[in-house]
Amino acid sequence: MDHSAAPAPYPYGQPTGYPPYPYPYPPANAAWPPSFDPAMLPYPDPRMYAGGVPGYYDPMAVRPPPTAADFYAAAAPHRAHAPVTPASPKTDSPSTYPQAGHPAARTDPYAQAAYYQHMKHAGGKDGAVGGPPPAAYPGYHPSYPGMPPASGYMRPQEPEPYKFQAGIPVPAGPQTDTGKDDDMSGTTMRPQHRNNDSNGARRMALPGRAPASALSGRPGAAGSAAAAGGGQIIRRKGGPMRGTHPAEINKQITTAKDVWLIVDIVLQHGAEFDAVNVATALHRMAKACPEDPTELLRSSGFEQLLLMVEAQADQCKPQHIANILWAFGTLGYKPSQHLLDILSKQATLKLSGFNPQNLANLIWAFARLEHAPNTELMAAFSREASNKLREFAPQNISNMLWAYATLGHSPGVPLLSAVMSAAMTQLKDFTPQAIKDTLWAFATLGFTPNNHFLQGSVDQCLVLIAQFNPQNIANAIWAFAKFGYHPGRDLLQAMASQAMQRLQQFNSQNISNTLWAFASLNHHPGPMLLKVLQRELVHKLRQFTPQGIENVLWAFATLGHHPGDEVLAAAASHVHSILHQFNQQNLALTLWAFAKLAWCPPTDLLSDAASLAVASLHTSNSQNLSNTLWAFATLGFMPQAGLLEVAASRAAQTLPDFTPQAIANIMWAFAILAHSPGTQLLDAVSKDVYRRLDDFSPQHIAVTLWAFGKLEASPGAVLLQAAADHLEQRIGQYNPQNVCNILWTYATLGYYPGGSPLDVAADYALHALEEFNPQSLSNVLWAFASLKHHPGNALLDGSAAHAVRCVDQFTPQALTLTMIAYATFAHSPPESLLTAVSEHALLSLNKFEQQAIANLIWALALLHALTPNMWNQLLEAFSNVDDQQGGQTNPEHLRQIYQAHLMLQLRVQEAGDYQQPEAIMTAAREAWESDVESTIVSKLHSEVSQVMGSLGVSHNIERITDDGLFSADILIEDDKVIVEVDGPHHFTVNTHQPLGATLCRRELLAARGWTMLSVPYFDWVKGQGNVAAQKQYLRDLLSPHVKTVIMED
Repeated sequence: MDHSAAPAPYPYGQPTGYPPYPYPYPPANAAWPPSFDPAMLPYPDPRMYAGGVPGYYDPMAVRPPPTAADFYAAAAPHRAHAPVTPASPKTDSPSTYPQAGHPAARTDPYAQAAYYQHMKHAGGKDGAVGGPPPAAYPGYHPSYPGMPPASGYMRPQEPEPYKFQAGIPVPAGPQTDTGKDDDMSGTTMRPQHRNNDSNGARRMALPGRAPASALSGRPGAAGSAAAAGGGQIIRRKGGPMRGTHPAEINKQITTAKDVWLIVDIVLQHGAEFDAVNVATALHRMAKACPEDPTELLRSSGFEQLLLMVEAQADQCKPQHIANILWAFGTLGYKPSQHLLDILSKQATLKLSGFNPQNLANLIWAFARLEHAPNTELMAAFSREASNKLREFAPQNISNMLWAYATLGHSPGVPLLSAVMSAAMTQLKDFTPQAIKDTLWAFATLGFTPNNHFLQGSVDQCLVLIAQFNPQNIANAIWAFAKFGYHPGRDLLQAMASQAMQRLQQFNSQNISNTLWAFASLNHHPGPMLLKVLQRELVHKLRQFTPQGIENVLWAFATLGHHPGDEVLAAAASHVHSILHQFNQQNLALTLWAFAKLAWCPPTDLLSDAASLAVASLHTSNSQNLSNTLWAFATLGFMPQAGLLEVAASRAAQTLPDFTPQAIANIMWAFAILAHSPGTQLLDAVSKDVYRRLDDFSPQHIAVTLWAFGKLEASPGAVLLQAAADHLEQRIGQYNPQNVCNILWTYATLGYYPGGSPLDVAADYALHALEEFNPQSLSNVLWAFASLKHHPGNALLDGSAAHAVRCVDQFTPQALTLTMIAYATFAHSPPESLLTAVSEHALLSLNKFEQQAIANLIWALALLHALTPNMWNQLLEAFSNVDDQQGGQTNPEHLRQIYQAHLMLQLRVQEAGDYQQPEAIMTAAREAWESDVESTIVSKLHSEVSQVMGSLGVSHNIERITDDGLFSADILIEDDKVIVEVDGPHHFTVNTHQPLGATLCRRELLAARGWTMLSVPYFDWVKGQGNVAAQKQYLRDLLSPHVKTVIMED
């Protein structure tokens, strides 16, 4: 093979950084072996000239591999030139380079493409691995040493890495200048934050560059062998077609039947393309592209179009810019930031020439590409849109609004209001997709249209409902829910019916949003739809994101629909598998839903959820914090102490941010979990509730006070009294449970709020008796008894009649508290109640605790209703529980039993039927006598004794009776008189009636032969500070019963 006629391989000098060219220059008809790819050489192939510029054979360049004649013709003018010396960017200026005739100064875009390919294969940016690039490459950017700048050209940047991301929603495309009206599947949202999803929309993808051997035109054609790894250089049939007019090229593009014909046109005529051709080619590619555009995006034709866009951007008209960006968005291709910036700049300069459709397509494309334009462009866009709003078609309006919402950029209320007005005049022309996207965008942007627009939207939805797809249904109903606007039963039922017909087409996000919206609108779509939705939920469970599964569970709980243990177990398993992806709100509402549905997840899930919560609670907001604690408490799961301590600390710091509901929930949770949150939080809650009391509903007040009572921590008299006044003034707003909880709290904390609020509560209870459940009724009666406030005989009698009717629903505790109340007030209930209570107690005796047994024995004894059978069985049950507790019996319980024993001895003629278990009775007597010996003399007692002594009446204070069972306050032994100084705890507060226990004591002492006299505190205080009056009071009391001469003043 003769190489003598061949020129030197590099006529402009050996490129630095490359090894010497190892081969003689090959003849024109030579070819590389089939298994060898010249693009992989560590140095340029000198045969591969593009217009006289050495470089790789680059499939992006439309020119075919040059022939020998091409080479000699291109190189001949320069063979005598000396090698070009690379310039220093700091010292040399462009004037030191050869002028326009030299190849180094050329601006040929195809030569530039060759340089770009060289840079890729040379190994790194700026020739970092392969050394400085050859100086002969034109268009070399000044930042690269050794190359002169080409006028008006910057080196193309490598497209930024980008891959598909599941759940990125984008419309399939807005209408274009050719009238395209593609189906857009808009982003869907969930309450409080965005959660996007798409339904079959194309995903964003960066195809990247395939190896040179794989870059070809139509798949399956000549390029398939190279794509398969054959390494053949592909030659186009017929060679280049030079001189074709751009108008003729455009005609060929618009009549091409598929994208690969367009690719062939680009490869054949790319050198003659103008800006119109570029825009048309991309636009038609996007319109004709198959569902998966990956192969197209990797083609050499598409790669070349990207370079053309950059090179000819300044020649593009507004329509071209809009169509190019629309094409990128529709194809799901995200260009480099550099190219986007170029197009954005051109759009900003030429925005006044954009028509409404161009404007809509422009911003739609930016949103589709997830590219946020700069503030200058967005401001200019808003101005242009406002000026041309009357010309916007429905699709333009919906696309523009969708884009604003997707970009998270609100153009402001004035423009949105104007858009709403423009849309209102055309609502009847809106398609299902347009109406859905418009509603979704307004809701996402936080703009609530007026009722006129919303009702018009409802009417249009009803007209088009048969055409609604799952995305339309889910997003439209979601938007109405976000607006807080109920669209009416007709539309909601129509949407439910349409959903039933298309359920299999619903994706996870559609299911989630639809259920959330129905629940938010408080509309039950019917059990059939919910059952089918829960079936779809199970089938598509793995597709659900944390927010999606949270929405579904929240909706089921809010609608009061229990999907069944199987569905919840599957949901819990999925939750556990993606728990690490949950944020605070996802976790809080998921736990809340499980608790609301009264379904307890596995312990390992709750433990892991608690650990996750601990890590985030210190930054949690009030709602998430209260919901999390409420859920754990409701589920009966005690989290680690660290979680409760962190929660208490966080709550104390952020309490002003808490709603009344959140405060009530967190206090309730601490109370149920029996964990005191500490004085810091308790004091803060007390002050905050008092400050905001008018903002609290009766339910919030009642639950918060109940929690203080349960924790045995008083919120202070100020709040307690304020709550009592609130109860008295707004009793009509309270329900039976609220009244019960507040009364229970006052009784538990020992706070007497005054007679007036309690009388109002008693009157309320009397008229709402049928609404009280057994537990609430028993708590109310017990509270009045504990507070020693007589509720009136009418309430006591009415409660007895109500209790008889539902006694089988009473728990052991409720039975006991009810009987204690009647015994405390010494008010004998009807025989029917006593019989019913006794029978029901005996049937459920195995459920009684020791305290309940002792209380019931004591109460029935004071009410003269303790039959032998009842006594014997209750004592046996008490003994059994005592044995189970290892003999650790509360002395108070034993004293109650012994007092009942003393009453039985007094009142029962035939005591033999009452068993007297020796162990219990001995322990009971010892407990009784121990209490007798530990009496304390009160101030009131001492004062009465002192005045009595001044009258010359000899007496003993706290004298124990001969049988050792009682300690008399004042005992006048010679006259067998006992004077009881009875303080407030012996009487009702409001009526001053002696309590049952006081009457029982008097009866037992009188039975031992003593005359019983009483000095009530309320009589004695009348003479407070008046000794003469007090003496006269005692003379009047004692004279009929004492023989001792009473001294006169």
